[in-house]
Amino acid sequence: MSDLRFFFLTFFIFLITALCSEVIIQEIIFEGNQQISDNFLKSNITSKTGKAFLQSNLDRDIEIIQNIYVNAQIYNFKIHVPEVEILTHETVKIIFRIEETEELIIDSLAIRGNNYISEDKLRNYISTGNILISTLPVKITELVEFYNDSGFLFAQVQIDSIRSEDAQIIAYLKIVEGRFSNPKEFLFKGNKNSSENSLLKISQLTNYKTITPKILQQAEKLILKKSYIRNCQIVPLDNEKILIDIEEDKMTYFSGILGYNNNQKGENKITGFLNLDFLNLFGTDRSLGLTWQKLNSDRSYIKLAYHESGPWQIPLSGDFSISREEVDSTYIRSEIVSEIFYYGINSKYGFNIAHNTIYPGSRRPELISKNDITTTGIFWEYSSHFYEINPLTGNKIRLGLYNTFFRNKEAKDTRQGSELFWQTYLNPIRKNVIAIGFNLRVVENKSLQDYELFRLGGIKNLRGYNQDQFQGQLILWTNLEYRYLLSYNSRAFIFFDYGFVRNDQTDIGKLFSLGFGLRLKTRLGLLGIDYGIGYENGKFRNPLDGIVHFGLETKL
Repeated sequence: MSDLRFFFLTFFIFLITALCSEVIIQEIIFEGNQQISDNFLKSNITSKTGKAFLQSNLDRDIEIIQNIYVNAQIYNFKIHVPEVEILTHETVKIIFRIEETEELIIDSLAIRGNNYISEDKLRNYISTGNILISTLPVKITELVEFYNDSGFLFAQVQIDSIRSEDAQIIAYLKIVEGRFSNPKEFLFKGNKNSSENSLLKISQLTNYKTITPKILQQAEKLILKKSYIRNCQIVPLDNEKILIDIEEDKMTYFSGILGYNNNQKGENKITGFLNLDFLNLFGTDRSLGLTWQKLNSDRSYIKLAYHESGPWQIPLSGDFSISREEVDSTYIRSEIVSEIFYYGINSKYGFNIAHNTIYPGSRRPELISKNDITTTGIFWEYSSHFYEINPLTGNKIRLGLYNTFFRNKEAKDTRQGSELFWQTYLNPIRKNVIAIGFNLRVVENKSLQDYELFRLGGIKNLRGYNQDQFQGQLILWTNLEYRYLLSYNSRAFIFFDYGFVRNDQTDIGKLFSLGFGLRLKTRLGLLGIDYGIGYENGKFRNPLDGIVHFGLETKL
């Protein structure tokens, strides 16, 4: 009956259209649509108020409304034949009636096409009964992830059909498993300097028999942790081939910081350091670094460091350095340090050994005699943050324990020490980051010499104070920063630093400072500015006497 009515209405409208120049749509009404708004439907259909009525547009509108509901994952609905109500001989009103019924419940899932993984395992992984039809896409995603995690990187799952059988609604899922991932060939792209073996070792892909999306993501992060890699994508081409596509950055890294303290006089106003690193030597992940520091007018320091990437089949590496520190004319300290470590995805486990020789300076009489100090220790590091310049979330932790053997011509002695470093990054709101750091260094107090004490103060720990202003056998400091990210590489921040020092004479516990800073990406490199005001003698310094640090990090 309704079809006959629709036929007569259509015929009548056709007749009017033939007699008149055109019939205008005066009003469009939707009824029964609870989950999709009128405005949204009107904005998507072809028929528009004030435009000419066309039957072809009406047929197209029914199809458009159906697609809108399906895309919104609303499947249990019915669209009735639109009613066209004649208002005058030149205007009509269109009424779309939509029937939204209760959401269909799937009584069970039937799985087809699974050859390698049994249906029982799949059913144990996902619930297969009393499922809302709107959650079917979620179930499909879960099945695909299960196959991916089982080594089937190209598996596909789709709805084959939904049927009513024996008073039950059954959804049939079709699985195309693809081949099991068994990588035999690694292809490389973009590695102009980095060797293929070096990239494979860094990625640790050869350590796994089964490759999953999670392992591929971890491999990408491991490669991106290298400062000479700008971008990395690892893509499985088929079940036997994996492409490692990288974009390399420059291999020479220069950084420097200049400190200015208006409260000091003469040469003591200026402090700073320079650092030059030659990265990824010969494409092997080895590196060579040179550091020079002028901590104050009577203390200078220079260090040569080398990173050995180790044998490519084993995740074993080492850091080695030699350094020389000259303190006024009091003493000269030479140090050789070796650090060997085994590394995983986020952790390092290693041991270190260092040998220090202390020589008396030119001052007479001699204040310090020649001493030999050997230190051995173990350490553990954990790092879950990503992108060193501007991390958003994650943690960095280092815990070290060591034993020191002290020997000179008069006596021998031993002492124990430990260190703890913890840094966390929180990202509560977009572009806003909170960085919190805690550091502790302590050594057993046995009449320590000046060169055995830890130092606190300056750009690396307690901003707003002179470089290495305090020293003791126990130092503790915390750093709190609120950062606002200006771009991927730039940020502005305010900070609060607190420090504590213990030595033979006293405990110094009211060391804190306030300040602000900026890290700005420029054509020259990453420009850094830090300004801090320290708290001394019961009050903050005059703002004009605050300490300013200018820094520049660039790649050549």
